[in-house]
Amino acid sequence: MGARRAGWLDLWRQRWLAGAVAAAPRRAEAELLRGLLEEPGSWAPLARLLADLAAAHPEAAPCLLLDEPGLAEPLRRPAAFCAEADCPLRDLPALRAGPCRPCRARGEPRQLWPLEQGGQAALALQDFTGRQHRALLAWLPLLAVSVHGIARQRARLRLERHGQDTLLARELHDSVAQQLGFLAFQANRLQGQLQRPQQAAPLLEELRHGLQAVQRQVRELIGNARLSLDGRSLRQSLLDSVEEFGRRSTIVFELDNRLPDGLLDDEQALQVLQIVREALANIVRHSHARTARIDLRLARGELRVAVEDDGIGLQASGETGHFGLSIMRERALAIGASLSVKTIPPRGTRVALRLPGVAAQPEEKADAQRHLAADR
Repeated sequence: MGARRAGWLDLWRQRWLAGAVAAAPRRAEAELLRGLLEEPGSWAPLARLLADLAAAHPEAAPCLLLDEPGLAEPLRRPAAFCAEADCPLRDLPALRAGPCRPCRARGEPRQLWPLEQGGQAALALQDFTGRQHRALLAWLPLLAVSVHGIARQRARLRLERHGQDTLLARELHDSVAQQLGFLAFQANRLQGQLQRPQQAAPLLEELRHGLQAVQRQVRELIGNARLSLDGRSLRQSLLDSVEEFGRRSTIVFELDNRLPDGLLDDEQALQVLQIVREALANIVRHSHARTARIDLRLARGELRVAVEDDGIGLQASGETGHFGLSIMRERALAIGASLSVKTIPPRGTRVALRLPGVAAQPEEKADAQRHLAADR
């Protein structure tokens, strides 16, 4: 207890009894916290903090860069900050801290500091050194937490307002409405061939298959709209989903789930399930795949989910701009995860979800091993 008390006293002295030098940062932190609580999901509190930092350090000209719409100075999108083709800001997740070489070559010395490894935001500073430079870099952890929290709140709000209803409406338009239009056209053709049985038979068979496809799609949309864990574990829900999509197609699905039960809270588990189901639906509809694999595991303190198929890939299927992919990304962001969708060589698509800050207890690890052995 004495050691813990001494630690708290040291922290208190360092952060709250450091005198006038620490007074401004303390006020700025308090204002940021109050703004985040009073304006959930708004970038305004962070913009005000950056404006205060810019006023206190004009020679550094700090600017926070993140790929989000509706930003106000000094928050900017990377493309608006620098339009040069060789700008490293074009790939924020791969950005490394340090001087920007293209800027230096153009006579604009500038440093770029990603808020976190593989993140989606960075702090840009004029290239200078000294105490003020170190003072600004000390804000990076707080900026990273704030950006992550605001982005997550905004994703949740978008899902609550528009997510499932908009997805259902878009899918009804993109799939069911188009199929019904085609079936109406086929019915008109069939009517003209009723006196010719040999010509009418193939049209009737095609009409029957089309109606069955529409029926499957409507059932899938209803199932997704009502989807919940309903007392089931994520493990059982995934097994049920794989079995369901296996019945709908000739694709061979393989599930390798190495997660212990109870690792995720209900919201995280439901969003992971929704993302996996959307990925499986895309495979069945568009990929022309023969096999697909779903892999879930823990690695280095983060949850990793991968859904891969051996189909025709994103470009060939025309799915790069599909609305379902944007909903998957919203779901991932809502639980603090990141999601990528890529074509994999020699053929196929890989959907990868990464959720940091997840760790299993020893008994949970043993539980996962037992489940893995049972699944095999």
